[in-house]
Parts: sequence; C-alpha cells; structure tokens
Amino acid sequence: MAPTFLHGVDSFRRALSRTLSLVSPFVAHTRFELAELERSISAAGFEVSVAERLPGLFPLGYVVAHSETP
Repeated sequence: MAPTFLHGVDSFRRALSRTLSLVSPFVAHTRFELAELERSISAAGFEVSVAERLPGLFPLGYVVAHSETP
C-alpha cells in the first residue's frame, strides 16, 4: 500500500500546499495527482492493482501494488 496526500489535484490545492509548506515543518516535495502516483509506482517496478482517490481538503491517493517479479 502507498497512501499519500494528493497535493496536485488542482491549482487551489497546489497553491495551498505551497503556502502551508512555508509555515509548517511538513513540506510537500511532490504534489501528486493520482495518475502521477500510479505511474511513479509502476515505473519503480510494481504492478498497481488498486488506485483510489479518497475525498478531503487534500484528497488521499490510496494505491495497492505488488512486485512484478517474485
């Protein structure tokens, strides 16, 4: 499983993420959208079996993946 906040789903959330990064110890270095998260996990050699976007101020990208090689 690879849950992560989707800071890149639209321009409002990208701007909010950048603003919060200025005043918070939590800095979002990557502002994913769900499709980008899936591609990153696949590029790392994993096969994605589930990918869901869960609602919220910063939606949560929930991905389940397994290794393509045993």
